[in-house]
Amino acid sequence: MAMKKMSLEKKHNLTGWLFLLPASLLIFVFCFYPMVQALILSFKSGMGNTEHWVAIANYTRILKDKTFQQCLFNTIFYFVIQVPIMLLLSLILAQLLNSPAIKGKGIYRTMIFLPCATSLVSYSMIFKSLFATDGLINHVISAIGLAPIDWFQDAWAARWVIIIALIWRWTGYNMVFYLAGLQNIDYSIYEAARIDGASPVQQFFHLTIPLLKPTILLTAIMSTSGTLQLFDESVNLRLNQDGMAYDADSGDGTVYEYNYSRMNEGGCVMFCLEEAIHNTFRHNVSYDDLGGTISPASNPDARLEQNIFYVRDGVPFVRNHMDGGNYTESNDRIIPIEK
Repeated sequence: MAMKKMSLEKKHNLTGWLFLLPASLLIFVFCFYPMVQALILSFKSGMGNTEHWVAIANYTRILKDKTFQQCLFNTIFYFVIQVPIMLLLSLILAQLLNSPAIKGKGIYRTMIFLPCATSLVSYSMIFKSLFATDGLINHVISAIGLAPIDWFQDAWAARWVIIIALIWRWTGYNMVFYLAGLQNIDYSIYEAARIDGASPVQQFFHLTIPLLKPTILLTAIMSTSGTLQLFDESVNLRLNQDGMAYDADSGDGTVYEYNYSRMNEGGCVMFCLEEAIHNTFRHNVSYDDLGGTISPASNPDARLEQNIFYVRDGVPFVRNHMDGGNYTESNDRIIPIEK
């Protein structure tokens, strides 16, 4: 009987491994193998038959790259600021919504969780609209007597917008994990602590957090991984740096006339650097182009003549950080857009 029992156990174990084997093979082939190959490739240079071993030369080069250094700084900044705030806020909300004294908890839980169900592009567009030059946030700031902030032109302001967006989206997601953990804690433990005179704050730090350590570790790992992979928010929330209606990148003597532009994110026209010379922009109408109406951008001799520019409040005529060039302006009309 013992032999038959052991044999049955082995069959059960074998059945389990047979079910796991296909998934394990797929994970190895599509996840671990590419990761190992990518690591090996990082020590090489060239393509195809020209591929050769360069040891750590690629790492040395990228660590000296200014763009990589800036990206690394941004990623660390988001991780250090956003992850702790989000996890603490998630834990506090879970604790509040786990209380039996609160009615309608299901509605509140759904409302807080819903942001993470929205698409990355959709919620990025929402925040881009809220923090636009004439968006709701700047209207509120103006209403209390403060100067509006150009959220997407200033690097530090843009970083805080991304952090706020991340907290709004992912707090509810982590809250669900904490709620599941809290509901597995025997409520009599809190009753005993209350009888012994523990305050709600003491219960939170001396009972809730220690009992939720495995869940906190899980959410911390997932949040760290998500932050290190951050891409969509940074791309979708940025101000388009090359989104003008007209862009003179090169050429001698280009003339733009009798055109109409409206609500281009990067502005109306850019005369780009020294390669575009003797360009003329005349008899055009620009209505509500954003970011900054014109961008001389180190151009030597741009000309603007007899144009009509309708400009909304808060949008500079010359775009910020794109004003290093020379231009002459004659008989142009700049008309504020009435709200």
